Amino acid sequence: MKTYKSLIILVLVSLFTSSCEDFFDMAIDLDIEEHKSKIAITSFFSDQNINEVLVSYSIGGTEEAADNQLLTNANVILSQGNTSYELNHSENDGIYQLEGLIDFIPNKEYTLTVEAANYTTVSSKQIFPQEVAIIEATIDSEKLSVRFKDTPNVRNYYILVMQAFHPDYEINSHIYMEDESNFQNSSSQRGILISDETFEGNEIVINADYWMNKVDDYENDPEPTLVKAILYNITEDIYKYDISYRNNYTDDPFTEPVILHRNIENGYGIFGMMNANIFEIDLTK
Repeated sequence: MKTYKSLIILVLVSLFTSSCEDFFDMAIDLDIEEHKSKIAITSFFSDQNINEVLVSYSIGGTEEAADNQLLTNANVILSQGNTSYELNHSENDGIYQLEGLIDFIPNKEYTLTVEAANYTTVSSKQIFPQEVAIIEATIDSEKLSVRFKDTPNVRNYYILVMQAFHPDYEINSHIYMEDESNFQNSSSQRGILISDETFEGNEIVINADYWMNKVDDYENDPEPTLVKAILYNITEDIYKYDISYRNNYTDDPFTEPVILHRNIENGYGIFGMMNANIFEIDLTK
């Protein structure tokens, strides 16, 4: 009886081994659609910042990433009505800049167009937001408090940031929410991301935590003399992009990937606009 059992086991092992070998020898044909490379851009325009557009191109899922996927031969145009502004390629590969600042007109539609040889032209449209003024801003050893009134009858999104200064240099600073909520989160822009969903048309006070990294020698750090609270009224696409970016930014290898929000026609990436209001806090008084 033992002999028969041993023989059966040997037969089963032999069959299992043969099946495994056949399995690993199989070639699996995948019907993967051929990827056509498209222009990809990243751009945020503001009335207060140097306005830049990063231009690159996409690759397929089975393609090996290149060391440099930036496009240096593109034509980048920002237009509003009959007025057009050409962005020039900078010394940094793939970065195109406007010469100086533009007096953006609130509630007007702007179009960003990027074209390059061998690629389909891409474009995107945004309406420049209205400015929302900070009514009051204060800072103490723990919190930056900012009060403003939301514009009624329209969905608004904001990013609140802080800048700190010593007479000799700008101090690296960052504000964040220790206790995030359904309408305010820490932004990827080193500030607070806000939706007016719960306070639409009313005044709101944002109490933000902050830190400052002044110089390497912490014991001899000079104190800042000026703090600027900057409230950006942003387009909805920036808000959605920021949320998707934060959801995708994790060290957890088991987290499912998140598709970044995009609004580029015929391509990939993001085009957004934001209108800034600045409130200065003089710390010498």
